[in-house]
Amino acid sequence: MSNLPVNEAPLHVISSKKILGTTDLFILINPNRSLQFFIPAQQAKESTGQIIEITLDEKDNYAVNIVYFSKVRKIGEIPKQVKLKFDSSKNLDHFMANYSSAASNINSMMELKRRNDKILITVFVATFNMGNKAPKEEFKQMLKDAAAKKPDIIFYAAQEADYGSSSVEDLFNTITTTLENSYSCIVKSNFWEMRLVLLIKKRLEAFVSNVVASTEATGILGLMGNKGGVVACLNIFDSPIAFVSSHLNAHQGNVQRRNEDFKSICTMIDLDNPPFDLLSGYHHVIWAGDLNYRIDKTFQEVVDATQSQNFDSMFPEDQLNKQMKLGKTFNSFIEGKINFAPTYKFKKGTTKYDAESKRIPAWCDRVLIRSFEGLERTCLSYSHHDSVTTSDHHPVSAMWEIEVCNTPPAAAPFASIIGVRPYAEISNLTLDIGAPIESVKCQIIWPFSDFLNCASGKGRKYVQWPDDTVPLLVPTNAISTNHLKTQFVHFVFIVNEKTAIAILPLHTVPVDVFKQFKINAEYKLEHIGTVSLNIRFVVASESHIKEQALRHQKANEAHTFHTL
Repeated sequence: MSNLPVNEAPLHVISSKKILGTTDLFILINPNRSLQFFIPAQQAKESTGQIIEITLDEKDNYAVNIVYFSKVRKIGEIPKQVKLKFDSSKNLDHFMANYSSAASNINSMMELKRRNDKILITVFVATFNMGNKAPKEEFKQMLKDAAAKKPDIIFYAAQEADYGSSSVEDLFNTITTTLENSYSCIVKSNFWEMRLVLLIKKRLEAFVSNVVASTEATGILGLMGNKGGVVACLNIFDSPIAFVSSHLNAHQGNVQRRNEDFKSICTMIDLDNPPFDLLSGYHHVIWAGDLNYRIDKTFQEVVDATQSQNFDSMFPEDQLNKQMKLGKTFNSFIEGKINFAPTYKFKKGTTKYDAESKRIPAWCDRVLIRSFEGLERTCLSYSHHDSVTTSDHHPVSAMWEIEVCNTPPAAAPFASIIGVRPYAEISNLTLDIGAPIESVKCQIIWPFSDFLNCASGKGRKYVQWPDDTVPLLVPTNAISTNHLKTQFVHFVFIVNEKTAIAILPLHTVPVDVFKQFKINAEYKLEHIGTVSLNIRFVVASESHIKEQALRHQKANEAHTFHTL
């Protein structure tokens, strides 16, 4: 495969501030559009995160001003800035040409699937309660079959995976060695008997950032790790994605306990991404595991329906399906159509259900996904693997195709050519919680900008912010409204000392004409209020945008909060 168009040799630059302890260093363009500063003699190096703006310095020849994020970036982070001075006009021109080429050709060079300008990646997900038994050749074949379909990401979730003192490394090694030719392992995590393994195609590894893994116990007293979840989060291009491997509370009657386990994992797990939780901070959440929801039928009814492959007759009595319809768990998650036999409980080494255990066969093992509104997700397959019989569960796998966002090239050089840029404007921003408000504060978190304070103060049941105090949403890296339509706005409301979050997708926002939206504000998965607003896209000159943004900023600073 062809390499991305990066400069062939390091370029000599003189920084206006010290990087790596010196102002005299070299620079390379990484395949993912970040920059790498280094001093060859000292073997010292440092990489930036994503570049969001590069402009020629108006006063200094051979110099550019670069706005970038740190390598590990969180939502709402303030971008960093540095001025780089090249030692010749030739090197400056070479840098600008290669960076623009890398930025504009990155997707086609990566051979990613595209549909209507959307980037789509495939994720193979497998979950298996291993029954504390070592994997055999059938398990490896399942992985090989998955790799043969060439998914971009492989996510394996395991439960009851403790089959000896070296079982953790043995399982990790089994998976990675089976798939090592085309995939790189980016996460290996374990918690008690749970495991999570995440692999990505080697050609995509350069576009992964912000990898974080964490665990949450929901077992006895909420402290024991016999039940709970392992979570891995990362950015692929510019989409944050979370992967969850979980083992929820067992037994037929413990439906509410399972619901509580789900909520605890979502709201209590520490992903180092405040103020967001698992569901509000990630474009996609892919959840796999032994969820332990059962079927509310008799043993014989389930066996008879399974033998006749009448799975549709059982699904209405599936506990997870019923709880999701009632809005009590896995809110806004979806899964593929179940067209396979219940995956628990079997006699080990067979495909026969264990009648002696008095366990009603059930679809305990599931794969679900939740995505921000406006992002595509398609289930390409959903099945079980009855050739793997070492456990009383059979593995379940799914293949999902999901949309990810990729920020366009830095806009400033292009904006200076075409003369105009887009931004978003909000009016009539209102929060209604239907109960007395003692204090409220709003922050708008817009991609690639600082936290923006709107107002604070006291109110009654709802508050409204004057239009001129709400900041314009001006991205530094969008050159058309089509780019804006791929973004999301987070509203963070601190209401009566509770942090509620509302998410607004921009894919249906019109140009020039305001459109009204009403979105839910949630605190720990609970509805706390309704956010109403009007929003539109505007395309204007750089001078007009700066003038309007400054006016809003001054109005916000001078504003005295009042209530309605």
